[in-house]
Amino acid sequence: MASGREHLQIARRHLAAADAGSGNKTTRAWAAVALFYAAHELVHAVLAGLTELGDEFRHPVKPGGYDGTILTVAQWCGYINSEYKWLLYTSTGVYRGFMVGEEEYSDLRNDYFERIRSWVRDQLTEQGCSALPEFLTSEAPADR
Repeated sequence: MASGREHLQIARRHLAAADAGSGNKTTRAWAAVALFYAAHELVHAVLAGLTELGDEFRHPVKPGGYDGTILTVAQWCGYINSEYKWLLYTSTGVYRGFMVGEEEYSDLRNDYFERIRSWVRDQLTEQGCSALPEFLTSEAPADR
């Protein structure tokens, strides 16, 4: 099971991939998938530090489904529940062939993902993490 720091490193890589692919009509949908997985890893960075939760909640195996992160987010991270679900459902839609337009991606990145990123930053600070990575503490990017 990955540590909170490892989840943050993975999130940073997914976010870099999302940002790299977001400007191209052909790759934007897959950038949305990478954006979801960046958010997913950020949530797991917080869950890894919640010692009051059992391992089945701190380290869910799947992003969706009854026994996955989506249930844990609904139960323990209600503030970001709708944002997490929207990113997940967009991601799964891409696997079924849905395209993601420029405006839709902008909303995913600058609204949904940013709310999760901000929540994660606050939660990790409350957990006593003093050395947060720059991608988590920097200001949100301008619209793309």
